[in-house]
Amino acid sequence: MNLQFPDKVANYRRLPCLDGLRCISVLLVLIAHSEDASHYPAALADITRWVPPGTTGVQAFFVLSGFLITFLLLKEKLKHGDVSLKLFYLRRALRILPAYVAFLIVIGIIAAFAPLAISGLSWFALLTYLVNFMEVPKIADHVWSLSVEEQFYLLWPFLFWLFLVKSEQPRKAFYVLLIPVVLGPICRHLGSLDEHSILFGEHSFFTHFDSLAYGCLLAFALGFRAKCVETVMEKRKWPVFIGALLLIFIPHLLIVVGKLEVITTPLASSFSAFGIALIVGFVLFHPRFFAVSWLDWKPVALVGVWSYSIYLWQQIYCSPPESYGFNGAPRFFAFPYWLAPVFATAIASYYLVEKPFLRLKSKVGTRK
Repeated sequence: MNLQFPDKVANYRRLPCLDGLRCISVLLVLIAHSEDASHYPAALADITRWVPPGTTGVQAFFVLSGFLITFLLLKEKLKHGDVSLKLFYLRRALRILPAYVAFLIVIGIIAAFAPLAISGLSWFALLTYLVNFMEVPKIADHVWSLSVEEQFYLLWPFLFWLFLVKSEQPRKAFYVLLIPVVLGPICRHLGSLDEHSILFGEHSFFTHFDSLAYGCLLAFALGFRAKCVETVMEKRKWPVFIGALLLIFIPHLLIVVGKLEVITTPLASSFSAFGIALIVGFVLFHPRFFAVSWLDWKPVALVGVWSYSIYLWQQIYCSPPESYGFNGAPRFFAFPYWLAPVFATAIASYYLVEKPFLRLKSKVGTRK
């Protein structure tokens, strides 16, 4: 299996439309969490229930993470003949930890002066990225998705190095990626049988690791089956695009109307992850296609750039006001006003915390 990316993808200085996809993802989360805010109109809830839920937005982040991490590792392998795990983890730390540490400091200060209670066990979960297996207060329970990603970062790069650098056996790495694709639906089914399951619970690594694997498999397809992927994307443009949208929307609609639960419970996430991966591949080949070109509009892409900070900080403003000692919800906790402090905090976090470390990441995390 020869590693070679399609010319169109290999020549990009910055992959198109991905920040736009991040924008959509984080907006889905904000729509879902708006329902927790006071004064959210029931009429609006009747409309937004037909929109893919916040979990689909999180799932898109998973697919994008799996794709980008694997794509960058493959590019490093192609250019240097190996990968540096040391630099990989340095880059990840500089990308994720600064804003996350700032978030933990802020909620620690809130807990010191407000009725918000964060137990020692919860702090342990937050500091070790085990929130997807342990309970924490609502102000931090969204960290479950970051925990899933961190657990992925611990496992997959090592397996990548083992099979693609040390032993030069990409086919075995491909088979490893098929394991979560097969086991993910089984784990979700097992979780549905026991709502108190820790190992196969709603936020468990094992009920979401297939979404990351679909992203990894897309990168593998681009790297090791470049001609095949290019042919399909160029000659079957409309079927790929429509098929991807159907894979994302139909399972959600079935869930909303309560039909075919025996299928949607284990497989809805699989279908939508596959659909999201197809969309990611599609925009790489057709970034100027009329239905997706807006993803590269500057305001849309900018929200995508801020998306990590938006996701990280938004939970503070949609947590119960009682956690902070308020008898009723202040205006900045009510819909739609809560979105203003979310964006203000996220923008401040991005430019004051994230961006300086991103500049450092580009200096010290890049191989010469």
